[in-house]
Formats: sequence, structure tokens, C-alpha cells
Amino acid sequence: MEDMDIPETKDDLFFILKRGTTMMNAIAALADRSFNPSAFAMIQVGKPGLDITVHVTHPQTDKQVFGFLRLKAAGLHEFVCEKPFTKLVSLLSIHNILKDATDNNDTDYIAVYVVSGTNRLCFAWGQITRYSGVPEKSVGLYNLKSEYATFPDVSYGFEAVIASTTWNNAIQQLLQIDPHTRSTRGWVTMTAATVEMELRQGLVVSTEENPELHDVWMDWKYWESLHKALRLTDKCSMYLVTDPPEHIMFRFKLQELGDLFYLTGTQHV
Repeated sequence: MEDMDIPETKDDLFFILKRGTTMMNAIAALADRSFNPSAFAMIQVGKPGLDITVHVTHPQTDKQVFGFLRLKAAGLHEFVCEKPFTKLVSLLSIHNILKDATDNNDTDYIAVYVVSGTNRLCFAWGQITRYSGVPEKSVGLYNLKSEYATFPDVSYGFEAVIASTTWNNAIQQLLQIDPHTRSTRGWVTMTAATVEMELRQGLVVSTEENPELHDVWMDWKYWESLHKALRLTDKCSMYLVTDPPEHIMFRFKLQELGDLFYLTGTQHV
């Protein structure tokens, strides 16, 4: 980080992001048009780190669906938060800035900050100084006009780790059947050792109950977003959520940087 000139000054928020590509790809998943048409999300910043929440309602089932990115303060270099805040921000704008930074950054470090008294999330990289005049790039931080749902506290009773290639193969097979599908029902059977997935259109008939099996029937329409998230890691954790009840959660571990989650209601558990 010796290439960055960082003077002493007061910021509401400041940190240095090393894994710019990882954050860019996570933002791309949450900003996917099929999942988040407006590309806006709630951003919450505090001492623990930075949270980005996307909340939508599934149009066919009326189930609540969350996309949630948590960046841990411990995984962000020189993280300082002098003034916690909750705002609305354009994920598409952040993605475009991060893409520009990762494409044109010899140092692989990106400074992210909010100057005290402003409503701009700023990004600087390379040998430039973040106070050398106009910031390299910035996006607006907007006040929430109405209450925005937050990602709930989650308890789960079962976890399975699935290779990203398994998910991708299932999605590709599905899209080969109907490349224009926008809503697909999936049957997931989970045991302590294996996970079997069947993704198809149409109803799925329940099998006999087995205490060693965990069967989930879900209606999911955001395959493009999930496909982008699968590029982040080689494995995805799937959870049967007990609180809130009848939910399933996907988790993508972004090493020390944090985690990306999807949470959706199910039709049968």
C-alpha cells in the first residue's frame, strides 16, 4: 500500500479494499437485473463493518427473498467508522467503479471512504491522493424514503456444502430445457453425506418422510443472480433454516472479506 498517499483527516468511513474483484463480483450478483431491477440496495455501515441488503418479493409465491453482502471490518484494511449510517445506494454504479478500478489499478488496493459532511461514497486507487481535488470516482448516498427490510437473524438445523460446479451444471441443464425460464421449482434432498438436486418445471410430489432426509421444495426465479454468485467460490453452503421457519439459505464465503447470502422462503420442508 506504499503507492497510496493517505493524509490524516476526518472521515465518517474509511477502509482499503484489497480484493476489489471479489467485491465487484458479489455486487454484480446483487445488482443482476432479473433479481434487482432497480439495482439499488440499502447500505449500513458501523463498527462491525459494512452490510448491503437487497430485498424483493417473489412475484409467483409472494415469498420474501433477501440478498445480503456482509463485509467484515476485520477483513478490510485500516477500517475506521466514525459515524455509522444507513443509506440507499446504486449497486450498478459501485460495480462500474470497481470494474474501472480493477482494470486500471497496478497496486490492487482501493481506498473507499466518505468524507465527513458529504453524502458521497468515494473510491481512489493507484498513486492518486484521495484529496487531490475531485475524488477519482464516487456514488451518491441517499436517504431512505420508507422502511427497508433488514436481513433477519437466522438459525438453522442443517447445513450441506455443495460444489459450485454441481449447481452450475444443474442450472445449465435447466436452461437447455427452457432458456427463457424465469421461475423454476426445485426439489432438494439433503442427507448428512450427500445432496441430490432436481431442478425442473412443474410440481414435485413429496416422497415418504424419512428422519435422515431433509426435503425442500422451492420456487426460485433468480438463476442469473445465483449463477454470478457461484463464480465467487468453489463451494456453496446450503442451510435449512429453522428461524425464520420454512426458509432456505445459500452462503458464499468470501474468505476474510466476509460473506454473501441469499435467503428465500420455501413451499415445503
